Amino acid sequence: MLNEQLKTARDIQNEIKTAEAAIDDALTSLGRLAGKLVTARREFDIELNVGARAFDRLGEATALICQTRAKVLGVHAVLSNVRETAPGFRELGFGALQPSEKGELNDQPTGLRAVS
Repeated sequence: MLNEQLKTARDIQNEIKTAEAAIDDALTSLGRLAGKLVTARREFDIELNVGARAFDRLGEATALICQTRAKVLGVHAVLSNVRETAPGFRELGFGALQPSEKGELNDQPTGLRAVS
């Protein structure tokens, strides 16, 4: 049974990595698109206000992808809490992200801490 749980936990871990890679790819593509829009606007002498509307939409799309990234990071925090009760999850790390006392995502690594 523990082997099945470990397999399931590994599968989840792999899917999280796949999702994160897809988000990175989307952000990279949107960045390239922004550059191409600037080039096209210049080459075709498109009015600045037309280009601005396109950039507004692109900015909105980029913001949504960034929000998605934050939500996926939140999955790490939720799954790290599951480790306390699920043996298969204890064996694998799901990132060092932990929710703060207010329930917000703390993106600071846990574990080693600087002390003075």
